[in-house]
Amino acid sequence: MADVFEAEGEGEGETEPTISIGDYLKAVEEEDLEADLVLGGDEGKECTYDKGYMKRQAIFSCLTCTPDGNAGVCTACSLSCHDGHEIVELWTKRNFRCDCGNSKFGEFFCKLFPNKDVENLENKYNHNFKGTYCTV
Repeated sequence: MADVFEAEGEGEGETEPTISIGDYLKAVEEEDLEADLVLGGDEGKECTYDKGYMKRQAIFSCLTCTPDGNAGVCTACSLSCHDGHEIVELWTKRNFRCDCGNSKFGEFFCKLFPNKDVENLENKYNHNFKGTYCTV
């Protein structure tokens, strides 16, 4: 059961709920699990390109660089190479390799892993990469 206290400087009757440290730690653990599910365990510190077509990883589409939505970038590249750009979060994708800096980006090179193949032929793209989704 949460205790209630009156916040300092607040009027009478205005209360703010408190939680136990156990409840707080449980909430943090749930947030970490959700982040792991979204990011596929990727901490976003290095480009995943050299890991090949990964079984599962978070992928983002940069509409600033590729408005046609025909490219996807890993977490690290979305943070380092595309900071301030219009980014679409695509959650996790399977068997995908980071496109950042390849031929789809013109003269733009990846800051984290500049020497990439011209194209990742096994990557699959759909309307989600343009920021559009099916709705019911």
